[in-house]
Amino acid sequence: MKNRFLLGLIGIPSAGKTTFAKNLARKFKDDGYPTIIVGSDNIRAMIPGYSEKFDPVHEPIIRKITLNIIKDSLALGLNIINDDLNYYKSMRHNLFEIANTFNFHFLLVFIKVPLKKAIEWNEKRGLPIPNSVIENVYDKLDEPGEYSWDIPIITLETINLKDPEIINSAYSQIISKIEKPIKHKPPLTKSKPGKSESLDKLTRQLINETVSKEVHKKFNKQLSLMRKQFLIEVKREDYSLEEVKEKFSKKILDFIKVHQKEV
Repeated sequence: MKNRFLLGLIGIPSAGKTTFAKNLARKFKDDGYPTIIVGSDNIRAMIPGYSEKFDPVHEPIIRKITLNIIKDSLALGLNIINDDLNYYKSMRHNLFEIANTFNFHFLLVFIKVPLKKAIEWNEKRGLPIPNSVIENVYDKLDEPGEYSWDIPIITLETINLKDPEIINSAYSQIISKIEKPIKHKPPLTKSKPGKSESLDKLTRQLINETVSKEVHKKFNKQLSLMRKQFLIEVKREDYSLEEVKEKFSKKILDFIKVHQKEV
């Protein structure tokens, strides 16, 4: 659809994504582009007590509801700014496939704020998000750019996202992109995840199923680094998913044996 887009934001909590999204959406509205913001925070606000205590148990259903709202909105011909963390590559690929299905332009903006700055801003706001959650997402963040569809149109390394110059620059770059013909076509059938995406999902799942919450919380950074290094290693070999499962399960168990006494 001409001049229609799904724009996904990438960034850790307290990076300024919501501020940026609101100012950018206002600019699009003023210039005649029907644009709405869809974010998981709106869904979380519907759950009693969620704002007082973050609960990861709710996150899968929140993500599913958010994606369904995006689909319904695109079906109505609305432009979407997805104000979410989108820290996993697989999350961004979900958005890419949705945009592809509706024949919308797919764009990404990476708000790359240092961890220290995000925590400082979070504390100034009265700690609405536990600092541990910000640190956790920072450690897990898959930086974009590995695939052509995952390259951000803009990377912003500032927390001053109310600056009119930043908003106008981002707006101009997005407009120049959406005025060009869409290169991709909607798939006739739902595509299967590629091997990289399957490996990514499998290794995360194995960690969540095998590692206790206490170990996961204390050694999250080490587990994340171990997983990423393992993925680099296995991508050089032609292992099946079953072989990957066996090898990574052993790696996790070895990790637990070494660190269990430290919990």
